[in-house]
This record gives sequence, C-alpha cells and structure tokens, in this order.
Amino acid sequence: MIGICDTPTELFEEVFANRAQADAVGAWKQRHNVRRVAIADFSKNLYATYTACRQASLEVGALLDHRDAFKAMTYRGLPIVQYSNVSDLKVDGVVVSNTNPAQVDARAEQVRRVTAVPVLTLWAPRYMGQPEAPRTTQKAA
Repeated sequence: MIGICDTPTELFEEVFANRAQADAVGAWKQRHNVRRVAIADFSKNLYATYTACRQASLEVGALLDHRDAFKAMTYRGLPIVQYSNVSDLKVDGVVVSNTNPAQVDARAEQVRRVTAVPVLTLWAPRYMGQPEAPRTTQKAA
C-alpha cells in the first residue's frame, strides 16, 4: 500500500524507488570498489537501473540479456550481449535490473554462473513493517 505523500516527488519515489535504487548502487559501488558494470536483463526497470548506475558515477559497459529478440541490438548506445560474454567486457560488477520476484533470482544466478564479479540485485522480499533492502551477492570461491 502506498503511504501518504505530501508532494509528487515523494509519490514518485514511493512508487518507483529511484532514489533508493541510486543509493543502493552507490553503497554497493563503495563496498566492492566497482567502477565499470554491466546491467543484466532488459526489463521494465532498466531505465531506473541505468540512471542509478550513472548517478553513482559508474561506467556502464553493456547490457546482458540471453533472449534472441535483443541479439545485436543496443540500448542507449550500449551493446546488448549474451550472459556468457560478460568476461569479455572487463567489468568490476553486474547490476541486475529485473525486479520481478519470480525472475530476479534466476537472472542473478545466470550471471553468477559466468563470472565471479560482485552482483547486485535491486529487489528483496518485503515484509510488513520492514523497508525493502537490495541484496548483494558474490559467487562462491
């Protein structure tokens, strides 16, 4: 349920959580000393993820997506490449843009199978009375 908001800006943040995503990306960047990232998954949250990365002064090298529909395409000048090509990109981390609870863990796992860099997901389960908190995962050594 959306809380009571005094301004359109507060309402926008309550619905889309852009500021929260930017803060999460910035904290993750500092924690893992990340400078260059790939964004995983062409999803409805892609623009917010792209913007959060840019606000955190991260260089975005590419977009990762496994679906044939996006093969050889670009997004905002970024190449869209298969997950298996992430090692060719020389990135320090991957941010998963997908926030669909039914898909986000599978997308993060696809990334973890092909790289050992830190992976940030921007979705975490929410429980009553508990704020949403993005999760950071790293591939086990």
